[in-house]
Amino acid sequence: MSILFDTVQAVTDKKYLIVRDDPRFNEQRLFLESLWSVFSPFADPNFKSELAIQFHPRFWEMYLACALIEMGLDIVPRKSAYGPDIQINFKNRRLWIEATAPDAGIGDDAVPGYSGSGDTIEWMRVPEEQMILRLTNSFYKKCRRYEEYVASGLISKNDLFVIAINGFNIPHILGEDEIPYIAKSVLPFGDLAITLDIDEMKPIEEFYEYRGHIQKKSGASVSTKAFQDPSYSFVSGVIYSTAELWNLPASLGSDFVFVHNPIADQILDKEWVNRGKCIWVENNQLRFKRT
Repeated sequence: MSILFDTVQAVTDKKYLIVRDDPRFNEQRLFLESLWSVFSPFADPNFKSELAIQFHPRFWEMYLACALIEMGLDIVPRKSAYGPDIQINFKNRRLWIEATAPDAGIGDDAVPGYSGSGDTIEWMRVPEEQMILRLTNSFYKKCRRYEEYVASGLISKNDLFVIAINGFNIPHILGEDEIPYIAKSVLPFGDLAITLDIDEMKPIEEFYEYRGHIQKKSGASVSTKAFQDPSYSFVSGVIYSTAELWNLPASLGSDFVFVHNPIADQILDKEWVNRGKCIWVENNQLRFKRT
């Protein structure tokens, strides 16, 4: 059996080092080796070397694939490092998944880190718009990769295409709203608003404001309604997770959120991912179901 961690591997990622070398994290290393025993036949040739450089993004790819395999989906072994991260034989069709794990970003629109020191964390407003910008940035980048794959002939426009985003490395994102941030990244849901009876000081109505874009510090506008835009109808949906080696759910994939694209050219069944939560639009309303 192939061993995941290599003592002669060139390493730049600190998490890789501590999991490989620190005996306090034997449990985490054994867990990763157990994933690797399942995933190794399907990994691209560069996976082990890239894990040492980009630990969390590659962990996400392996975790995702193992969860899908455990669900009974037919993953296809990789023949090349080029192309989407996962290919599935799905009901006699090809389903491609492109995985990504954004971080806080850089520049004026970066998500600010946590304030305070030691055991004290200062209060701050949740930087929702910056977090959503990180998710939309990842989404649109992977859409551009899809166009490259189609141009190369690797992917057909008749294939199913899913983007899988892991948000763990984005600060503050673990405190989700009722509508997950990933849904607000591709559908135009803004802040929760409440209509009050001023005399009685009682709520009359609660609703989410319409937010079709977020404006960056530069003045550029970023759309948050890709799943209402026919230009992105090639995306069947988005899988979202915040799983991380030290933030694991009770079972593989039970943390997944799948957002269906209501205008997708290639529609997936609502429960094709049979774990976690699915979100879809029906009669102009957002619907939720835990699978």
